[in-house]
Amino acid sequence: MTPQPTPQAPQKTKMSGSLVALTVFGVVGSLFCLCTGVALAVAGTSEYGKQFVSVLSRSTRAIAEGGDAPGAKELQAAGCPAASVMDMRELMGGLVNLVTDGGPLPQEDDYLSAQCVAPAGSTMKLPTCEALAPIYAKAVPSQRDFVILVGREGGEVECRKKFTGDGEFIKDVER
Repeated sequence: MTPQPTPQAPQKTKMSGSLVALTVFGVVGSLFCLCTGVALAVAGTSEYGKQFVSVLSRSTRAIAEGGDAPGAKELQAAGCPAASVMDMRELMGGLVNLVTDGGPLPQEDDYLSAQCVAPAGSTMKLPTCEALAPIYAKAVPSQRDFVILVGREGGEVECRKKFTGDGEFIKDVER
């Protein structure tokens, strides 16, 4: 009689290191998303959470509408590839009220902000703050001060200056 081969136990296949890491990352990421969702749901039902969501919504809307705000088209015509205008009273006011329980907006944060921005790495020559100030002042007649920022995407600032509503220089702005 012929001997029967002995059945071999199936070999265990090892999971590759990257598959293990991916699995762990997926589980941790899922837990993080779940915890974040629960925290947002709890925060969104509190009075403070509702105020915060409202401030965030208004700020996002103000930033999105900045390219169509009065004065933006005039800045673009003056050589700004991307121009936007924001009212810092509107943008910061809700946040200050939220943090200070309804306190007034600090005077240094009550201004209009006009930004002239070129793409990162661009070598195009941008207009100066001084050249843009009278253009903006004429386009948006106001008694309120305004700040003009000229720079490139990525944070490279060429100038940031504050002017009176009629375009007269006040000071360089550090932040």
